[in-house]
Amino acid sequence: MRSLATRSPTAPAKPPAPPARPQAAGAGNQAMLRRSPVLRRDTQQQQPQQQQQPQGGTGGRAKSPTPAGPCSLNCTDPAFTALDAAAREAKLAADCPQGLTPTQPGRFFGQPIPAASSAKLRSKLLEAQARAMKAMCLAGQDPTAYQLDRAITTYASHSPGEDKAVDIDVQGQPYIAHEHSSDPDKESGERATDKETGPVFQRIAYWGLYRKSVIPKGITTVTKPPKSGATDRNWTDPETGTPNTPTTTGALYDKLKQESDAMQSYFALLNKTDKELASEIFAFNAVNTDGSVDLAKLEIPTDQTDASVQAFRKRIATDYLILGGSKAQLKDFAGDTNAGLAKAPASHAGDRPFQGGALAGATTKGGQPLAAANRRPELGFISLPKEVVVALTEVGLVWGAIDFSGESGDVMHFDCRNVPGC
Repeated sequence: MRSLATRSPTAPAKPPAPPARPQAAGAGNQAMLRRSPVLRRDTQQQQPQQQQQPQGGTGGRAKSPTPAGPCSLNCTDPAFTALDAAAREAKLAADCPQGLTPTQPGRFFGQPIPAASSAKLRSKLLEAQARAMKAMCLAGQDPTAYQLDRAITTYASHSPGEDKAVDIDVQGQPYIAHEHSSDPDKESGERATDKETGPVFQRIAYWGLYRKSVIPKGITTVTKPPKSGATDRNWTDPETGTPNTPTTTGALYDKLKQESDAMQSYFALLNKTDKELASEIFAFNAVNTDGSVDLAKLEIPTDQTDASVQAFRKRIATDYLILGGSKAQLKDFAGDTNAGLAKAPASHAGDRPFQGGALAGATTKGGQPLAAANRRPELGFISLPKEVVVALTEVGLVWGAIDFSGESGDVMHFDCRNVPGC
């Protein structure tokens, strides 16, 4: 789903990893053991330090500063990564006083910033890039290795303004829920779509993470506390139901990224044999000890009989279409048999999260990769690294995934509506 000009939202933590699942007794194939993705700390990053100009000289005039050479620090060097956090920070400041240099200065991780973007938004994007590169280096990663291979876009009717907002990777980071339209028919369709996709998000989250999804409700409760840090947020955690629970943009990213990764694993089940899928079901139920969860309502099987395996396979295939994947994409990804099991959902005036995607490997007439091939349910819905998203919110940008109140879910969207002078 693309960001819509008609929406006008008001811009307003890390769960334990699920236990490993055991191997099914007597199964010829081992069950895939799931764990939540390894999550990085949400740390506040300092802006790159500027080199101080030396004083002194003759005639009362200060000498011109000696230009600093390019940063030569190897952030992946074992000697560097072995240092504690404070020592790494100190070495980075000493070796790279002017900060880390992007491979293509003036661009955002290699992608051009839209010409329509205001000077303030442009400066904030570049500041976020510097912060993200620093965070990557301090985490022992090569800060120049990550390059954004998806376009940064805006358009005339972009809210809150063409010059104030950007969409990063429109195809790979769709509007996953709660999209608004001023057209009554489309608005009705969007709400009907949310009612259908909500149970799918819940099923994926509980199957892969043993917890509730934050998408149907949680992200719509996020607020920005007054006089708080740039990344501070409050929300109602679906697991506890407690309003105004403190959290951060990094912690909320973690939860959404977990669900994005769980979505990939969920649809990958379609490419398992019946025996392998039965083993997966056994493993899930061996670990699941929460008797308060109604698995029947979630349509997650409680046994691995052949009938249960086939019903679950059909459920997963149908979920692929409910989220907006096409029958052609499903066939290309999981074969004729699985595609034949899927039941097409009702048609609505609104669009579904992954609607409009293309087949894997699709190209333009000129042979270039087709961007729409990145919009497929089996790829999940977040492509940006955590360091980048946290840095964008650190510099004051609004993230549409969590900061649109009741319309949150626009993963691609960032804007500077709350930045003075923007």
